[in-house]
Amino acid sequence: MHDGPDFLSGPTVLWRAAMSVESAVAYIKRMRSDEDFRKKMNDLSEDEAASWAAIKESGYEFSMSEFKKAQEAIYEEHGITPM
Repeated sequence: MHDGPDFLSGPTVLWRAAMSVESAVAYIKRMRSDEDFRKKMNDLSEDEAASWAAIKESGYEFSMSEFKKAQEAIYEEHGITPM
């Protein structure tokens, strides 16, 4: 059973990308504020598949490029210029 289009285009893509960047921003903020969560994620950092699975299981969904956009948004929010 197929419940959606094979591809997304137009406003749907923009909406999904914005939501994914927001998800990545929320993940970054939680990593900064929740020590237990940060430790759990850091303990998995050597296993890329396990890291992505744990991120998704924790309710976050984003790609690496969306994560980088989220980092830029966080930098901008805090007035940080990355090196």
